[in-house]
Amino acid sequence: MILREQDKHFLWSIYVALAVILTWKGVSQGFATIPFLDDPWVVLFISFSILTFSGIIMRDYDPLGSLEKASNKVLHHVLRSQNKKEYQIIYQDDSLNQQVTLSAENLIEIEKGTLIFENKVQKQEFFIPSNKVDEIKFKQRTFWRQ
Repeated sequence: MILREQDKHFLWSIYVALAVILTWKGVSQGFATIPFLDDPWVVLFISFSILTFSGIIMRDYDPLGSLEKASNKVLHHVLRSQNKKEYQIIYQDDSLNQQVTLSAENLIEIEKGTLIFENKVQKQEFFIPSNKVDEIKFKQRTFWRQ
């Protein structure tokens, strides 16, 4: 089973959050000898303050954050791949109201969240927003999906 990018990111966020909580629990046990740090509410306030002021809580623990970066990383991998012919990019076309499959062989560039494909028959370029990509297949098997 291949996990979606959102699932991977969410599970990784939970893993890191658990590591931070357990580390702080160990540190707080060491500080329990200081009179006001033995109260769990004070420790909770201090830990949330540290996470908030450092920006970690807003940047790293957003379960859906930075998905665009992860999807762009996969798309750049496909673009640079030696065997681009084996990849197929499936995206949702709103004007046709259906999913369209394109060969990655025609992918020539990725620029500012846009995939640039070349139609070799008509000698034209066409553009697809990277957030419309639903799935990437490699040799007819799912390689990545959103």
